[in-house]
Formats: sequence, structure tokens, C-alpha cells
Amino acid sequence: MGLPMFTERRDYLLDMIQQLVQRITELLQRAQGQQEALERECERAMDDEFAVSTELLRAPATAGPPRAAAGSPPAAGAR
Repeated sequence: MGLPMFTERRDYLLDMIQQLVQRITELLQRAQGQQEALERECERAMDDEFAVSTELLRAPATAGPPRAAAGSPPAAGAR
């Protein structure tokens, strides 16, 4: 009399475990996909940042500090 109830309960628990394993697997796959997308986004951002810094390094340098506007008082120590 107790054996059929035990078997039924065991089958129920095994089914629940199988469903949980399947759900965990789905969550892990989704998380992996999100991680890969974030890695691609990070790579693009780093490439963009590198491109901008390279452009700044190639830009012609300015010839010294900016000059004072006409009519403004001379800087301290200027002749």
C-alpha cells in the first residue's frame, strides 16, 4: 500500500527536478547571450574610443596658448 504512493511521489519529484534543470539551463543560455552582447558592445566602445584618441593625436598641434583678445589688458609679466 505504501509503495505506490512512494513511487508516485518519487515520479512527481523527479519531474519537478527535471523542470527546474530545464529552467536553469534556459536562464544560463540567456545570460550567456547577454554576456556576449555586452562584450561586443564593450569592444565597439573601445574601438570608438581608440579611433577618437588616434584622431586627436593626428590633429595638428596649436601654436601655443590662446592669445588675449584685442583691447584686453596684457598678461602679468608681458612686455
